[in-house]
Amino acid sequence: MRGTFERYTPAAPTSAELQEYAGTYYSDELDAPFVGSVRERGLVVTLASGDETPFTPTVRDAFASATQLAVMFVRDANRRVSGFTVNAGRVRGIAARRRAAAAAR
Repeated sequence: MRGTFERYTPAAPTSAELQEYAGTYYSDELDAPFVGSVRERGLVVTLASGDETPFTPTVRDAFASATQLAVMFVRDANRRVSGFTVNAGRVRGIAARRRAAAAAR
């Protein structure tokens, strides 16, 4: 069976659009927080250990890292970013939900 590939335009979000992803997220499965922030080089996710991973946009709401992590942000009914899922090699679909600003402190 032959596959069909579709052409796509890579995402190029502005700094203001990247701010939609900034915030604190929490994964129940990993029992770990993640902090997304916008830096000069783009979107960076900081782990509880303090390690920072920069991400490059791929398509709308999706990012990839040089360390083979793929993040797909999800939005609620009001189109606000409400969480993300991460894939890392054979580990797929690890979910994290956005924490409210007061809960993030």
